[in-house]
Amino acid sequence: MTNREPRRDASLGASESARGADDGFASEGLDDELVRHAKSLLEMEIEPVERRTDSSTALQKRARASRHRLNAKVAYAAGRLDLVADELTVSFALDPSSEASLRLLAALHHRAGRLTEAIRIWQELASRSPGGSSALRQLSHVFELSLLDSAARARSASPGLEASLQGALVELEQSFRLAFDGNLQGALRAVDKVASRSRSTDRQLYKIASIQRAWLLEQSHDVPGAIATMERLADEPGLASDTERLLCLSMLYEREGTPERIRRAVRAVRHAYVVTGQPTLLRRLARLLATLGHIRLASDFERRYGDVFRRRMHGVTAAEIARVASVFYVPLDRLTPSTDTNEAAQARIDAALKRVRPAHRIRAAILARLHSDAPRAESILRELAAREELTPAGWLHLADLEQASGSNREAAHARRRAIELGSLEASAVADLLGREEPEFEAEITTFLSKSGSATRAYRSLDAFAAVEPRSSKSFLAMSRLDRAAGRVARADDHASRALIMATESRTTRDRVVLAAAALRRGGEVHGLIHELWVDDRRTNAGEGGGLDPSEVLGAVSPELRAYAISVFHTVKAYAEARYPHRLRALADRRFVLKLTKDDEPSSGDSAGLPIAIAFLAAFFQLPIPKDVAMSGAIVCDAHDVVMIGRVGDVEAKVEGAYERRLGRLFLPAANRVDVERAERVPRDVARELVSYAETLDDVCAAVFPSLYP
Repeated sequence: MTNREPRRDASLGASESARGADDGFASEGLDDELVRHAKSLLEMEIEPVERRTDSSTALQKRARASRHRLNAKVAYAAGRLDLVADELTVSFALDPSSEASLRLLAALHHRAGRLTEAIRIWQELASRSPGGSSALRQLSHVFELSLLDSAARARSASPGLEASLQGALVELEQSFRLAFDGNLQGALRAVDKVASRSRSTDRQLYKIASIQRAWLLEQSHDVPGAIATMERLADEPGLASDTERLLCLSMLYEREGTPERIRRAVRAVRHAYVVTGQPTLLRRLARLLATLGHIRLASDFERRYGDVFRRRMHGVTAAEIARVASVFYVPLDRLTPSTDTNEAAQARIDAALKRVRPAHRIRAAILARLHSDAPRAESILRELAAREELTPAGWLHLADLEQASGSNREAAHARRRAIELGSLEASAVADLLGREEPEFEAEITTFLSKSGSATRAYRSLDAFAAVEPRSSKSFLAMSRLDRAAGRVARADDHASRALIMATESRTTRDRVVLAAAALRRGGEVHGLIHELWVDDRRTNAGEGGGLDPSEVLGAVSPELRAYAISVFHTVKAYAEARYPHRLRALADRRFVLKLTKDDEPSSGDSAGLPIAIAFLAAFFQLPIPKDVAMSGAIVCDAHDVVMIGRVGDVEAKVEGAYERRLGRLFLPAANRVDVERAERVPRDVARELVSYAETLDDVCAAVFPSLYP
């Protein structure tokens, strides 16, 4: 059972914002009833409240699991993936069936590059979803199957399809394929056969066929015909107020674009949201209301969906960060400051300072740091330190502040105090023992050995190194702990690795490119960020400068393999024409392109842009930023002019890049409208994350700034 009754939610401020806009409603062209009904949605709960009949013991376990999950979310936001894994392990032990924990675990795997595990969890979550039998998801599944070639189709199971749909699958797939080939009439005849056969026997299959027919007509720009198809569906018993029918109609009404059609679309979407609570409908309402000219109310819906989106994508508030980080150390410099106004932030800090317990004063210091008031944060923590009331987490936050201000000696002292008080947090031990000349190395090593904590510190460092494999500090710290314990051979091995990694970090040209892709599973589309890279080797003079099909590695379709070779030659000609002075000799070098995720076939031309950048990085021996992903087709206009062409599934790709907490996503300029209209991505998130490119020059200027001195 779920409770979707409207309620006041002061924490979001949506109601107050809506009331404040009342004066402008009449002058912005909306009738009072439509406005009143739209406003009421802003007072509904963001998420349904699940009513369970668990025992008090089970409720206590779930509450404890929720606290550990919050610790994990804050650690995820701070990029401490080792801590995320630890806290989720505890959370699952207390509440094994938690979907929220599963979603966060999938995000952790995605961000750490363990894509196979992420996909497995996505599939498990999809199987739990009550929407598995929805007509739109079923039809999306059919569409997904129709895109596959015969070999891939034979390998792809269809367990998610309803039994009745299995019988019509061949005809519905054929309808899609005929449409792809430009045979609209043949496509309509195929789907009409299914509709005629199922109208009196299977209402769900008839609805699916009708929606497919409307989609085919819309794609052929016959919007009135598509609207008529969906409106006729209302004559069937039980389908007049069907939410999927209404949502399809709302899209068609919006495309037709008259004020009356837009009003009908608003009413249809409002009804669907009241029934389903689907958060993305808030974004659609914002777009429709803005089209009608009601900008302020549309902004309220945008902000409301932004809150929902960030919570769903594991976002945390400043208050949550302060509550967790006061007892559970995470580096605050990796966290995005709160969006509170300065007055609200100061009021929250002052309120925390009025509390008696040291933990609340540490929260105040954390809030001050999050709002860029480092001096005040440092003052609060130093006062607690002078009174010997600072917790281990507080000492580590003070150490970060000291180090940021250049006081390395004081920072090391603060980390020593944290460890003496029992904190064996991996990054603190690595920062202390992982410096080339740590002032307190002998003292700390002796302390850890005597206290019996060295083993636990070593394990935390090992876990930290597993998710931060490029950190030389963790291996140097393990080397020193090994040496203190008499493990000389292991100490030498770790020291050697740390030295090599520290050297490579200054000399290696990293050519790994993050490619934004979309994965279709059972009618759902997930944004996925995977890697590709280029290696090169020296060969005999005059035998290089090319790329053979055998040198494109990974599970790629024949079309993508041929496309990659075409991109190679396009980029080679471009580099020779535009940057001959930066280009090393290519005639004596051979290149290998590697695409990851070998158990998932890659296809399509959206990998063109990341492939091009990977080759350019190899040609110029330049590094690629680690927090940038891209997707775009390569279009060769001339030997020195390369355009970036449009790609599909952009909202899923933006969502995937946001979940990975990347800094920038490059998409084709031709996809700007798609992103702006995307229902799954808030406008401000897209504005901060996405950069648009028309040409390869646009991307090169951002990714390889040294090419443009």
